[in-house]
Amino acid sequence: MSGQALAVRDLVVAPRRGAPVVLHGITFDHAAESTLALLGTSGAGKTTLLRALAGLVRPQSGSVHLGDRLLDGDGVHVAPEARRVGVVFQGLELWPHLTAGDHVAFALRASGVGRGRRADVEAWFERVGLAPALTRRRPGALSGGERQRVAIARTLAAEPSLVLYDEPLAHVDPTRRQALRALLRELARERRHTAVLVTHDPDDALEIADHVAILEKGRVAESGVPRDVLRTPRTEAAARAFGAVTLLPATWRGTALDTVLGPLEPAGGPGATDGRTVRLALRPDDVRARAPHEGVAATVVDRFETATGTHVIADVAGTRIEARADVDVPPGAAVGLVVVSRVTPLEAA
Repeated sequence: MSGQALAVRDLVVAPRRGAPVVLHGITFDHAAESTLALLGTSGAGKTTLLRALAGLVRPQSGSVHLGDRLLDGDGVHVAPEARRVGVVFQGLELWPHLTAGDHVAFALRASGVGRGRRADVEAWFERVGLAPALTRRRPGALSGGERQRVAIARTLAAEPSLVLYDEPLAHVDPTRRQALRALLRELARERRHTAVLVTHDPDDALEIADHVAILEKGRVAESGVPRDVLRTPRTEAAARAFGAVTLLPATWRGTALDTVLGPLEPAGGPGATDGRTVRLALRPDDVRARAPHEGVAATVVDRFETATGTHVIADVAGTRIEARADVDVPPGAAVGLVVVSRVTPLEAA
C-alpha cells in the first residue's frame, strides 16, 4: 500500500487525561511517500505528537487527516487498530514468548495482508537483512540490531499507510546505526510509504528524512529540507537541533554585521536598519582557527578531536567560539579566527 499525505491542523494535545497540554496548535502538511523527521529537545512534544498520530492519545482539539480520511477532529477519533498506521516504538515492544517469525506472521494475519505463511515471513526477514534461520529465535536470543530489524519488519509487513518511528536507532551502536539508516532509506523508496521519524540525532534527519520539523515547547519552530535548515536556520531552536553551534551577537552596520570576529557578510544581503542587534548561528566548520596573523586574535581554551577533524574552543574578548582547527594548537596558544561562510541572522525569539 502506498503512503498517503498527512495533514495536521491546530492540534492541541495532553499526553494523558488530566495532564497539562504539551502540544499547542501544531499545524503542518507532510507529503505522501516521503519521510518527515521531528527534532527538538526532550520535552518538546515529539513523542506526544507521535502518539497522537497513532491514535494512542486523543487530541483536545484540532484535526488529523491521512489522505482523505479524518482520523481526529469534529468529534471523530479513529481507534489505533483502524488507522492503518504502523509504529516502531523506541522499546520495540517485542513479545518475549513469541519467536521473531511469529511477530511478523501475526502482523500479516492481523492486518489482513497475508496468512503469515513461512515463505512470506522469511521474505520479510530477508528484506530487512535478517537470515531466515532467525525466524525461530525469540527476541532474547537476538542482538539489539536484529531486534530492531524484526520490529521494522513486523510494522511494515502490515502495509500501513503511515509509519511512525519513535527513536528506533536510539540504542544501536554506530556501526549498526549506519546500516539501519541505509535500510530505512531503502525501505522508504521501495515500499513508497509515508513516515514520521522522531529522533534526537541530527544525522538521522540528514540521512533518512526528506523534510524536518523542529519542535520547541509544543510548537513547530521551523521546518524545511534538513540540509537547508542545517546550513541556514532561522531560529535558535533549529540551530541547536543540528548540533554544535555558537550563537554570536551581531549588530547591523550598513550592509554588514558587526561582530567580535569583525564585519561579516550576510547570506541574504542587508536586512535591517543600522544599530539593530541580532544573533548569528555559526557551526564549527564556518569558523577556522589558523595562524595568529591570519584572522581575529583569539586564545585556545580547549582542544578536542571529532569525526571530522580537530576542533578548538577559542576565546575572543570574552566570547567563546567553537572552530575547526587548520593548525595544531594546544590550549593557551594564540590563533587567528576566520569566518569562511556567509552568515544568516536568526529571527527574533
